[in-house]
Amino acid sequence: VCCSNNIGTTRKSPVMSSVISENGNKVIKYVKGRGKINQELIERQSRAAESFAPPKNLNSLIEQLRELTREKRATISPIEIRCP
Repeated sequence: VCCSNNIGTTRKSPVMSSVISENGNKVIKYVKGRGKINQELIERQSRAAESFAPPKNLNSLIEQLRELTREKRATISPIEIRCP
């Protein structure tokens, strides 16, 4: 019987991948596979979403804008004023 060959067995070697880091620099990393790349991408996106979260007082700003529009609607326009 001949020596065993590696037919049918696949071994994934680490792949070199260039990634843009958070500060904009290009970094070359050894990545095990697409799953690892996706995991890093999801983590980076979640950190970016947290940094761009709307301000906590956004509701009060919206209420102020609504009141301003109500006040504008309450004013009488010159067309509505009729002289006898």
